[in-house]
Amino acid sequence: MAIEISMISRDYDDYIEQLQIAATAEFPEWTDFNKSNIGYIYLELLAAQGDQNSYYLNSFIAETFLPTVRRRENAIKILEGRMNYQLGSPKAAVVDLTFEIAAPIANDVIIPEGYQVTSEDGLTIFETVEDSQIDAGNTSVIVGGRNWISQTDPNIDFDNSENQEITLSENDYIDDTAEVEINSIAWVLVDDFTESGPTDKHFKMSANNDLQGVMIFGDGIRGEKPNGTGDATYKTGGGKAANGVQPGEINTITDPILDTLSNQIDVTVTNILSPSGGEEAETIDQARIDAPKQKRSSERTVSIPDYETNAEEVAGVARVLSLGKTEDASIPVGEVLSIITPVGGGVASAQLLSDVENMYLNIKKVMGSSEFTTITATYETITPVGSITPKTNFNSTAVKTAVDAAITDYFDYESLDDKNEPNINYGFKKPIFYISSLVDIIMNVKVDGLKAVDNVTLSSPVGNVAISDRVIPELGSLAGLVVI
Repeated sequence: MAIEISMISRDYDDYIEQLQIAATAEFPEWTDFNKSNIGYIYLELLAAQGDQNSYYLNSFIAETFLPTVRRRENAIKILEGRMNYQLGSPKAAVVDLTFEIAAPIANDVIIPEGYQVTSEDGLTIFETVEDSQIDAGNTSVIVGGRNWISQTDPNIDFDNSENQEITLSENDYIDDTAEVEINSIAWVLVDDFTESGPTDKHFKMSANNDLQGVMIFGDGIRGEKPNGTGDATYKTGGGKAANGVQPGEINTITDPILDTLSNQIDVTVTNILSPSGGEEAETIDQARIDAPKQKRSSERTVSIPDYETNAEEVAGVARVLSLGKTEDASIPVGEVLSIITPVGGGVASAQLLSDVENMYLNIKKVMGSSEFTTITATYETITPVGSITPKTNFNSTAVKTAVDAAITDYFDYESLDDKNEPNINYGFKKPIFYISSLVDIIMNVKVDGLKAVDNVTLSSPVGNVAISDRVIPELGSLAGLVVI
């Protein structure tokens, strides 16, 4: 008689119990289940194997659902296949770069698209996003820059097979930057192959677990099958680190700059404002929140919520407040004002505002005759000052580090509360910043998994802070928050 084990049993203890029942049924004379019994050792081995198999089975099942998936490549398949949502790659910080010469000259000075400048230490690279020039008779020009590097993968072989996938060679691929030419003919990047025909030279992009871009081509029915040799160009880089570059620190020219007569010209570069908008690759946890939002978002910009939701899809934008006549009587009828908070806060660069305007004009187009204006956010600085008493046996330095991290995380403009609402928002939506929020954050700080704060006394803010409609709170210095 075969031994039958209930498949409801999914862990070691359950398997041991089921195995003992089955063994007793098969061998009634076996009553000694002492752990020193050689037969019991075999049962333990079988139970351990069953427990391990259950773990793998549970893990496999978990990897097929968005709420439980853990591996990035599986999350990408779920999001793209079921929700037409692309798990975000790193986002490149944007900055306005000022190129300057000492005195006017008779010829234009050419600043080509893709020209690289760096911070003085050479660690942070920005590229210009368009061709520009210092016009003859002028001394300066401002041009947008992004924290990315142009890459080329040459001589890629395509074999006329269906659904070809080509992995780009460099990591940290930036979304929507890939271009490919096959047999000297440019192919078009699309979101999907829904509207692609057998002769449409279309490709779409995904990314793997190492954040390398993956070019995906059609099957000959939805999208042409590529055949021949081609080159791919794309951008890599991004991340939050570039947001920390200070004004004036982007000051190094990498290659000679020429005028229209090919004379080398002495040119300096600087940044008046810090870069903004750099983001790390989107996490699976964040995608669980953002993917359903995208399914609800409009493909056009019509309502005030559309203005906000669609602008927040722009790389580098953390929070948007849009106001029309209904929300603010000072705004003329038929006009909308969108106030932009960059990722990491600070002043939204001209390039970032231009990207939002491009979203409204060319991607999720504003419908009707509505006019819009985009401006950078203004801030109400919240600077906590006070004393914190740690619980007994907790190191004050460790507590201070944990408190600072918790408050900083709370003030991250992309952080959400347990209702998936922003912790920090414009005064129009959250007119009061409650001091109790700070107290709760501090009192719930943990070190090594244990609550570490016994008491907190704040001398600033002295009470709740009123936030004006068009203003958003920002975190000031934490130096005045002392652990005693």
